[in-house]
Amino acid sequence: MKNNIENKTDCEKWESIIDKKFGWLKKDNDKPTIDYTKSVLGRMEEHEPDHGAVFCLAMGAPGSGKTGALLSCMERTLTSFPKEKVFFNECFNTPLQVCKMGKEKYQFMTESDDIQFFDRAHGGKQIFPDVTPFTDFEDCYKKAKLGVVNVIFFKDRKKMIEFIGYLRDTCSWNHVFIDELAEVAPAFASGDDWKRIEKFSFILKDIRKAWINVYSNVQSISDLDSRVRSKIMVRIFLPGSAKDKHSRILQKAIDNLREDKINGNEGYIEYFSRFCKTRFNKIYKPDPENLIDARVIEKKQEKITNG
Repeated sequence: MKNNIENKTDCEKWESIIDKKFGWLKKDNDKPTIDYTKSVLGRMEEHEPDHGAVFCLAMGAPGSGKTGALLSCMERTLTSFPKEKVFFNECFNTPLQVCKMGKEKYQFMTESDDIQFFDRAHGGKQIFPDVTPFTDFEDCYKKAKLGVVNVIFFKDRKKMIEFIGYLRDTCSWNHVFIDELAEVAPAFASGDDWKRIEKFSFILKDIRKAWINVYSNVQSISDLDSRVRSKIMVRIFLPGSAKDKHSRILQKAIDNLREDKINGNEGYIEYFSRFCKTRFNKIYKPDPENLIDARVIEKKQEKITNG
């Protein structure tokens, strides 16, 4: 068995060709001494009931391509598994990243009329895109479409914890993407939030056997609750990211990742002790005519006074 340094050296030598459509790693003709590429990327996509699903987290500095990696995984999922449901939970008050994929590839779903949409390309005026309302988790799952990204908005983003818990009982393969996971499971939470994240850590322990793939991103691993961190199965390290104690990749190797705004940034993908170097080369640029954000606007309650 080769030692840790030899593994890293072989992985550094790996030169990959990227599928331009998905920004996904493909095998080159020059096979390295140790080829972990097939096992690492194959694990993210396989549908073996015995192996189950994965919990994947992309990390990196702002502008390093975290969201691009997420969207790339999303497109790959839509193409590979068109008969399975894909869900995406985005941040409020910032441009919705799913819009970069094209209008035909997503639908908006909201649990409340308080969630409203605004056009950032034209002065931030309120707009009224097609929205599928839902009343509860069961209604949301029933109305979710196949073959598109179902962008779901809860007034409280932490409600994604309970939604993923609900998906365990659907007895189907499901795919959940969460932008900025630290907003859902922040480090140093207290009170009810601490208890809620404790519940989330147990749910994440179940997702592999329950066939729920969870993909997310975060700027810094330290922003994420440690109980959630310990459940990560697949790590994507992009420029500016910091390794954690569970990773075998050297921080120096991460610091040496090349940034390329034209061809995409380099990154490492690690599945437990196995990892490979890759590049998500599809650049998802904003559509200047489709810059939308979602906000929670509480409706004013009319005061009732005695006459």
